[in-house]
Amino acid sequence: AINKKSSEQMKANMQKEKRQAEAKRSEMKALREAKAAEMKTVLTPEQYEKWQAKQKELRKENRKNGQTKDKASKETRKSGEKKKQDKK
Repeated sequence: AINKKSSEQMKANMQKEKRQAEAKRSEMKALREAKAAEMKTVLTPEQYEKWQAKQKELRKENRKNGQTKDKASKETRKSGEKKKQDKK
């Protein structure tokens, strides 16, 4: 009885976490799409194509290296901040 109760609780918790992760993925996708739409308004068509290609390359590289999107974004921001500091 204890094992069954514990198993049911864990299963319910895992399902809840799965729903939360799906919601977060959906939210992040909407944010990425909004960012892309905004970038398209400020970049020239050529710049936008280059930006899209770079984003695609980063996603591919991050998947290859087994990084999560969150970790990759943090590292991208860190490298951008480092480049800014190096220029000063």
